Amino acid sequence: MIRAVALELNEAVLEHARLCETDPDDAAGIVRAAERIGRLVVAYGEAVSAGSGWGNPLLGTAPAAPGGGAPDEGPRGPGVGNAPDGPAWFSIVENHALRVRDEDAVVALARQRTGAEPGSLEEALFALCGQDGWRPEQYPGGVIELDWRSNDVCRG
Repeated sequence: MIRAVALELNEAVLEHARLCETDPDDAAGIVRAAERIGRLVVAYGEAVSAGSGWGNPLLGTAPAAPGGGAPDEGPRGPGVGNAPDGPAWFSIVENHALRVRDEDAVVALARQRTGAEPGSLEEALFALCGQDGWRPEQYPGGVIELDWRSNDVCRG
C-alpha cells in the first residue's frame, strides 16, 4: 500500500512538472495538479503510518530559499513570467495537514454547515474548506486538528 501511494504521488509530481514546463499559462491545471500533490502527500503519510508506524517524512518540508527557488536565486520580481502589458497571473497554493479525530462528526459537521451531503470524509473536508477556508480551531469538540499549513505563491 505504501509503495502504491508513493508511485501515485510520483506520477502527480511528474504531471505538475510537465504542466509547468509545457503549459505554464494553464494556471487552473497547475493548481489542480498541485492540490493533487498535497492530497497525496497526506495519503502517503497515512499509508506510511498505517503500514509501518512511522510518520510522514514529507510534512514540514519548506522551500530552500525565499521565493521557492534555489538558494542563489532571489525572490522573483514583479513581471517575471508575465507579458509586459498583459494581465499578471498568479497561482496560490495552500496545503494543510489535518488530523481527523472523529470521521462521522466531520461528515455531520460538513452536512450541517454547508447543506451538502458528502459521500466521504474527503468530500466533507473539501466542503468545509470551501465554506470557511480552513479554520479548524472553530470546529466543536476538536474533531479536526491542524497539524501544519504552508503557502506558496507563483507568478507567471
